[in-house]
Amino acid sequence: MLIALNKTLADKLVIKFKTVHALAKHDWPFTDYVWQCSLDQSKGLAISTDYRSDKAAADFAHHIAEVERAAVAKEVNDARFASLIMDGATDSAIMEQDIIFVRTCESGQVKVRFLSIENTPKPDAVGVTASIKRSVESGLSIAFVDFFPKFVAIATDGAAVMTGHKAGVVSNLKKDQPALFGMHCFAHRLELACRDVVKSHPSYQELDKFLLDLYLFYHNNNLNRANLNEACSAAGSKVLIPTRVGGTRWLPHTLGALNNLWQIYPALVLHTSQFKQKRQ
Repeated sequence: MLIALNKTLADKLVIKFKTVHALAKHDWPFTDYVWQCSLDQSKGLAISTDYRSDKAAADFAHHIAEVERAAVAKEVNDARFASLIMDGATDSAIMEQDIIFVRTCESGQVKVRFLSIENTPKPDAVGVTASIKRSVESGLSIAFVDFFPKFVAIATDGAAVMTGHKAGVVSNLKKDQPALFGMHCFAHRLELACRDVVKSHPSYQELDKFLLDLYLFYHNNNLNRANLNEACSAAGSKVLIPTRVGGTRWLPHTLGALNNLWQIYPALVLHTSQFKQKRQ
């Protein structure tokens, strides 16, 4: 009877854990967990009335993360060698964040696993180095010095803070691990090379200015966006708004802007023709 009772309780908790996992994976707030439970109950699913608050959802998410973190730590501890991949970005609160992944190889199979996202109050070489150490110690549950024997490489962008020969992050890490190999991200280097090739060409400069002007024309005016939506419907094309070019991910942003332009080109011609007639 006790075994059956425990299994019934476990089955009910499994449903709630899956709900919390879905909310976290799709960036939904934990407050939605309450009505999700009510929805599951209305579907006839056997769920209990306890653990149905947003605080309970946060606790479930914490334990899910701990299980995943333990799995990553085991993979790294079992591997002979490991390397780190990292990049920095600014979040919506204008705070510097460093996202860090760990890369291992087991039986010829390469695995890249998420390690952590670290706040970096001061994004200089010292601050980023401290973020890496915190990430390893919290994500792998080991002292950073114990990670050195298998720490063989780190891939970053080419910023001076990361790859500076005298006081960069890689140089700081090499003081403790002289055999460490620092790598400038190949995809980032390829993107920079492509931009260096075309940035001085007049055709590219004209295209870049056109895409930027088109973005600003609709981004800064609600009426223009509404008229473009109507033009898309009239032209039978998908409703899209021109996107911004440039930024750190130059190639994907430019490609996205060109794809949008190609899909809504008839609607753009229709709207700009109507706009020109009204101005005349």
